[in-house]
Amino acid sequence: MKTVFILLILLSSNSYAHLCDRYQEGEYYSALTKLASHINTNYQDICTREDILDIEIAPSQIITNQGEVIPHLRISFHKAYSTCQYFLSRRDFSLTKMNCYDTW
Repeated sequence: MKTVFILLILLSSNSYAHLCDRYQEGEYYSALTKLASHINTNYQDICTREDILDIEIAPSQIITNQGEVIPHLRISFHKAYSTCQYFLSRRDFSLTKMNCYDTW
């Protein structure tokens, strides 16, 4: 029982270090790297921040007033009481929109 307890403590204390494991290559890696530069940090810092509980990347789109559909990636940083979403164009990873909201 003591071993299980110690194992749980170790796993929970280091879980934040693996936020980006599933985004180590390809388009999602490039998007996270580019987002890091947009928000004045770096990829490693995003992946190891203790206040970020999960990082979610999903395909999205933004539709302009003229009806043009622009493919995007939505990157969400989920924290204990809030979530911030960043929308990056899939063409050049430019940051086109962002918002944060309380989840409390």
